[in-house]
Amino acid sequence: AAEAGRKAAEYIEQLRVDHRSTRFTEALGDPTMTHMNLMLCDIRPGRDISDLVDALKKNGEVETLDLRDNRALDDQALQPLLLAFANGVGPKLKTVLLKGTSHSVISENMAKGLAMMRKNMNIDFGDEEAAP
Repeated sequence: AAEAGRKAAEYIEQLRVDHRSTRFTEALGDPTMTHMNLMLCDIRPGRDISDLVDALKKNGEVETLDLRDNRALDDQALQPLLLAFANGVGPKLKTVLLKGTSHSVISENMAKGLAMMRKNMNIDFGDEEAAP
């Protein structure tokens, strides 16, 4: 029964990936895109984030990454993304919009550390109180 449940979950995940938002699919396939508008694209931890990080590694032109209102993006999903930025992925990236994700203070603290490394990058969590 556990095996059948696992196979069903894999099948459902593959269906979801096969029917990703057009905007997300285009962003994954266009290494020259400068503004990735992925707001409300139902991007999730796991495969979506690893595919996004891989696409960003191939894209040296992106300046804005808009991930607003992708509620499934929690700290576990955001950490590999922030780590990729710390390692120089997205060299022209200036703005990362994360309002409406399920981040916590953990991701916010990672972003503060990243800001010291990438002075031209602004990571906006959309919090009411802006950090000084």
